[in-house]
Amino acid sequence: MSIVSIDAAALRDVGTVDMQTDRLTLRRFRYADAPAMYANWAANPLVTHYVTWQPHRTIKETENLLDAWLSDYDRPHTYRWAIERQQDRRLIGSIDVVRFDATLSAAEIGYCSDPSTWGEGLMTEALDAVINFLFNTVRVRRVHARHDTQNKASGRVMQKAGMRFEGILRASFADKDGTLKDMAHYALLREERNQNI
Repeated sequence: MSIVSIDAAALRDVGTVDMQTDRLTLRRFRYADAPAMYANWAANPLVTHYVTWQPHRTIKETENLLDAWLSDYDRPHTYRWAIERQQDRRLIGSIDVVRFDATLSAAEIGYCSDPSTWGEGLMTEALDAVINFLFNTVRVRRVHARHDTQNKASGRVMQKAGMRFEGILRASFADKDGTLKDMAHYALLREERNQNI
């Protein structure tokens, strides 16, 4: 076991900045994204089955959420991207830092996307870009993510982005219906990422 000194002052709070990958544009959300977000994933029970929120019943729910998200961009540790497919500029999902711990120099990432894009490697591409950004620009030391053990596809996304399986915490998360779920945890340290390049 190694012990590393953490210098929280070394973190760079740059907020959400636009990024491009081979097939994607990661950008800040805009209020005008509400119709696409609602139609492409927020109202879809397939998408919300494994996340912490219910499918949106009306576009107004999506608009209200976007209002909150847009005001969050004023906070220094807000890292939330709309995922846009470059070939047709279709808004296909979101990826964000759901927890940021400056003391531990750690960021937890969460994501969801339009089911019509599942299996194309797009979320892995987005996750890979966000991990690189968090390590190289924000300078966090650790990124981590977790998923319901029943959502094996999400685990494959994490693995393909280079994250390492750390274990399963049994009955460690209450879903939106109050059911306790086992959660698989993945993480990557900055020095491990640099070894993989």
